[in-house]
Amino acid sequence: MISSFGEDQNGELYVVDYGGGNIRRLIDPNVPTPNLDSSQMSVNLLRADPDEILTYTMEIVNFGAAYNQIFHLENLLPSKISYIAGTLTTTAGSVDDSDPQNMIWDGLIGTQQTITISYQAVINPAVTGSIVNLFTLSTPGISPIQRHAVTSTPRPLLNTTATDFIMLGTQPVIATELIDSVDCKTCHAPEIYDLWRGSAMSQAGRDPLTWAAIFNANALVPNSGEFCLRCHTSTGWYAGRSSESDGSSLLLSDIRNGVSCQLCHRMVDPIPSTTDQTVSIDTEIRNTLVSLPPLDHPGSGMIILDPQDRRRGPFDLGTGFSFHTAYQTDFLRQSTNAIKESSLCGSCHNIDNPILSWDDSLSQYWPNNMDTTTPSFSSGDLFPIERTYDEWLFSDYASTGVFAPQFAGNKPDQIVRTC
Repeated sequence: MISSFGEDQNGELYVVDYGGGNIRRLIDPNVPTPNLDSSQMSVNLLRADPDEILTYTMEIVNFGAAYNQIFHLENLLPSKISYIAGTLTTTAGSVDDSDPQNMIWDGLIGTQQTITISYQAVINPAVTGSIVNLFTLSTPGISPIQRHAVTSTPRPLLNTTATDFIMLGTQPVIATELIDSVDCKTCHAPEIYDLWRGSAMSQAGRDPLTWAAIFNANALVPNSGEFCLRCHTSTGWYAGRSSESDGSSLLLSDIRNGVSCQLCHRMVDPIPSTTDQTVSIDTEIRNTLVSLPPLDHPGSGMIILDPQDRRRGPFDLGTGFSFHTAYQTDFLRQSTNAIKESSLCGSCHNIDNPILSWDDSLSQYWPNNMDTTTPSFSSGDLFPIERTYDEWLFSDYASTGVFAPQFAGNKPDQIVRTC
């Protein structure tokens, strides 16, 4: 039942559905529409210092039909930058820079057309933090679109590369890619599948806060996002699609998967076991690695995966199970073994900073040499960031003040803090 109607500032007509409680926009399905989803804004410097010049590029990309209406673009410059007069240009349409804090473009957009608008601006003195620059493109009958570009200032003091974040045991490319986790729902009941797929862990790649954190990490420490992606978007990382530490080379399916089910179910125990059904398989895999994770400190993404799709689990399903391999291993059979639980879950949850190592001469953690791997990955040698599962390992310390013998020598600040 239509109870009211109205028009917005773009000439769009809406009706109120009283019975359904919805507001609906009226469109003519016979009128072809443009597809501007691929439009984007970029900046030449993701990190810069005050007084540096930024070049902004706005691309209006139409993969749809031509539209017989003038489009209007406005780009209000953030207060942290100042427009350089005379630099605003366009490949089609018209531009107006009479207001130096508002770049304006007007024009028609044809089918399969790309229009490029660019200009330069200087970062104002003493500016710090993120410079977020955003444009809005609108026309009657089409929902407005917005795109933005971000620069962080000042430049970071550390000039790290992806090499600084290489952890022992990791294999950037594996023989058989991780499958789309939605396939697991084909057989697994909601009590199993939804318990994990519905958790914050599994949705990490789809959480916008994850990408905000990765952006800030890259701004402070270049390429540090690579350290995050191996767990948060494992499907793409292990397929070699994380060459950009901001995740821009990942596929949408990689992000949707978040933490892939197979990341855990193809994980190899770094500590050899004599009772696993995969004893011979895992021994062969460990022997092919150049460097193994230290036995006293598995964690920080030091993950060993089976290069083939041979899945592990906590149960012995017998030989009659034909849907996929299902080897019983101690690593995934850890409900009664706190050490194994910490080793498995701690591979992602016990996080160290691989660019900071303990320096005895300074009696503090200090940056390693840049563009090189960490000298030592042993327990206590790297600066601890998060300890979630080490609580199992240090439980005796809380009551006695003494570490278990196998953990003697750990530095005081490595004691667990539950996150």
